[in-house]
Amino acid sequence: MRKVVALLALALASGCAHRGTWRARGVVPGNGVPTTEEVQALREELAGANQSLAAHAVVQEELHARIAELEDRVEELPNTPASAESWDLHEVKKGESLWLIADELWADPYMWVRLLDANRDRLDNPDKIYPGQLLRIPPEPSARIP
Repeated sequence: MRKVVALLALALASGCAHRGTWRARGVVPGNGVPTTEEVQALREELAGANQSLAAHAVVQEELHARIAELEDRVEELPNTPASAESWDLHEVKKGESLWLIADELWADPYMWVRLLDANRDRLDNPDKIYPGQLLRIPPEPSARIP
């Protein structure tokens, strides 16, 4: 791209590229100086590059608009599932863990992950729950709609 601009600048600065008067000014094509045809070819190449950039700008604008639309839609979504408001709450007691709570609730300690998923906004680390902390209890797995 720099070569194109440099050659165009040289040709236009000399004032002879558009009139084809290279030889009249003592400039011989082929000695590092572009011919009128080369300058024209470079102008066409530059015009094509500009069109390509314009097309990319249009696509970029469309993508930014789509992203903004999706961000607006995400902001409208609640942070928790709609049915979460009707979920039961469990107050953590001393010595409890998500494993033990899941085993008590569903007779399956491996369901502790469901408790973690339902309380991601309340728990940073599943190993760190404290007495008095309230946890949402999602519905039983069999009642859950896939």
